[in-house]
Amino acid sequence: MVKRKTAIIGAMVSGVALSLTLVSPAGANGYVETKKWGDLKAGAGQATFFSKGETVQIVDRFADGRGVLVYVGGRTLTNRTGGTKNYNLSFPEGKRIKFNICLVNGSDFEDGTCAYSTVKA
Repeated sequence: MVKRKTAIIGAMVSGVALSLTLVSPAGANGYVETKKWGDLKAGAGQATFFSKGETVQIVDRFADGRGVLVYVGGRTLTNRTGGTKNYNLSFPEGKRIKFNICLVNGSDFEDGTCAYSTVKA
């Protein structure tokens, strides 16, 4: 199980090369949401990066037992309780940050739900 987690996080990080870039012209907010996969709906997990204040808001839209995992700038953030959870972070001004999201079921990633982006602090 640990090897699977490590492999998935490694795939998330390397997948940034194939990512969508969702950086606004002024380096403002970035947004990413989980993809539809099987019976799982697109947008079940959502994450927004606010460059002003350098905060990340993670939303778990469905009370289905799955959680949302966000990997941002070398940090792993989660929301496994549903609703909205906020994290206050700190990055050097103007730094480009890898921003990835997946649904998780217990300790297993729902691989097909993962999405990738890049944001600017």
